Amino acid sequence: MTTNNDYIFLKETNNPNQNDIKNLRSGKITILIINDANEETINLFGKLATQNQHGIGRNFDIKGEKFFRVGSDNKKTPHVHLNENMPWHHDRGYTDPFPYVGLLCLEFEKGSPPTQFADMRKAYNNSSNELKEKTKDLICVNSFKKYKKKGYNYPVPFLSKAWERVYSLKAWKKHPLVMKDNYGKWFYFSESATECEFEDEMMEACFNSSNIYDHYYKPNQLLVYNNLTTCHRRDSCNNNLRRRHIRYALT
Repeated sequence: MTTNNDYIFLKETNNPNQNDIKNLRSGKITILIINDANEETINLFGKLATQNQHGIGRNFDIKGEKFFRVGSDNKKTPHVHLNENMPWHHDRGYTDPFPYVGLLCLEFEKGSPPTQFADMRKAYNNSSNELKEKTKDLICVNSFKKYKKKGYNYPVPFLSKAWERVYSLKAWKKHPLVMKDNYGKWFYFSESATECEFEDEMMEACFNSSNIYDHYYKPNQLLVYNNLTTCHRRDSCNNNLRRRHIRYALT
């Protein structure tokens, strides 16, 4: 049995190896940053998942145009828009979240906002005994409807209002508020999706500054994160700012 003492929140490397990938998948490493990434680097991760945005399958293919973009010069291409704030969230957290997600940085112009990552394992460990007891064995609904109730504008426009209504009804799932692996427990909670009666208390426990890492990207840098044990967000910026990424997901 491994212990929390073996846990590594972040590792940065120029020469990743299979041991790094193994440690990421086991939960030992939460965020793996790879500099000077290329196609060979991406292939280390093996098969990539189909990314479903509003129910539309988009297979990630570094050679083609089927990956999902974060920021784009072509406004007709489906992509995450930059001019909307992204609240704390797990990618696809209101259905079946991807276990691991990567962002390959193409451009990161000066003035671009960082991506903030919250260490949800640390948040649980540092929370009060009272909160630990309150959240024990608790199952919460995570829903897109919560996202809309909070008044957030979704950063990926829907194909139609009708499809948005359907999506609001179907995009939800129940998840334990506390999850566990060999490296300990963590809160599976997000501002944007988790329906919880004591949300303010959870927000304070999870998203205080001591749990947060700000990442400023470099071009050709690949950041792969555990999408279950972290939660992430970013501020809005002008769509014309050169902040461009390719997002992909691991199976």
